[in-house]
Amino acid sequence: MGGMFVNGKLNGNGYIFQNGILYTGNFYEGVANGYGTIVYPDRTSWSGIVLNGIANIAAKTLKKKYGGFNCEDTTALCNDYKTLRFLPAQENFEGEYTIDVLLDPDLYCLAIDTCKHFGEDRWEIKYLSDTKGGKYDRAVNGYEFDTVLYETEIPGDVVCSSPYLYYQQILLFQNRTGYVYCTNWYKGIVHVCPPGSEVLDDVGGCANKTTNTTIFPVGSRCASNPCGDRGLCSDFPSADGYHCECDPPYTGLNCQTEYRSCPRFACGNRTSKIAPLCLDFASDKALSHVCNCLVNDNLKDKHFAFNDCHNEKLFSMKCAGAERVGAVPFTNKGFYICFTGSINASVRSCDLNHVWNDTQKECVPEHIPL
Repeated sequence: MGGMFVNGKLNGNGYIFQNGILYTGNFYEGVANGYGTIVYPDRTSWSGIVLNGIANIAAKTLKKKYGGFNCEDTTALCNDYKTLRFLPAQENFEGEYTIDVLLDPDLYCLAIDTCKHFGEDRWEIKYLSDTKGGKYDRAVNGYEFDTVLYETEIPGDVVCSSPYLYYQQILLFQNRTGYVYCTNWYKGIVHVCPPGSEVLDDVGGCANKTTNTTIFPVGSRCASNPCGDRGLCSDFPSADGYHCECDPPYTGLNCQTEYRSCPRFACGNRTSKIAPLCLDFASDKALSHVCNCLVNDNLKDKHFAFNDCHNEKLFSMKCAGAERVGAVPFTNKGFYICFTGSINASVRSCDLNHVWNDTQKECVPEHIPL
């Protein structure tokens, strides 16, 4: 087994081999919980949501031939064949459509994001922008960066073979002559190293084979060292872009913020009625975390709390007929948002030193009277 252990039990991402079955993914108290993969002794495998070590919700692939990409809602099925969540379908390179089924849309949904890039309602930009007024506008993993304009197909290659595993990651060519930023099934933004250079593990971009120093292309975005000493920068001159691969615990487009992991049992203990999940935010946000409380007899709805799923009144809102954004009852440093295609609202944090103004429908500096 491998991964992070707390009091001798696997917690977080890792793997366990038990009774001929391999479990990989997220674990809680030594038991598979969250998104993961189960490989059985007969070599059949299953991927999806695992609850208490039992496969519960999986991705379902449908053969559909639309005239181009289609973002219409498609019904997602869980193990009891009742509708769990409606999410847009995601086309792969063979014209199939995979429905990515998640218990919690806060766990990033590729299908919804891809639909937005293909022209669906993008009003979310105001609330999800991470380019800070253009400061990081050429980061290829920025929310507003339209990768579709620059991606190319990579047929017959293992690179970017699964957006669920490699989406928004940089993968090296096997001969280290270049790299690709994965954007979709067998698609990505490619950069090929110039002659006499290759990709090295500890050097960003392409490095001179003799000096082991980075070779910056014409118009390089990495030449200004946007990632600082907190990560490695990779140039994508074909897209006039760059990407920072941040060293833990740093995160953000330029590795400018620090990831804050939730304290253990931050939202309370798991019981037969409620399974608390802690949703953490980076150091540039006003909130350190909020609690997503999974109510066992009502998994189709989302419930939130500030610090404790058991001793607080839970907040839940259905998006049908509701305002797209609004105040939450347990803090003025956050707000709810209804994503395109979502059934339930999700909770987001304001930026550091900001509070939610429900009249303006945005977060404002704390010193401005509400």
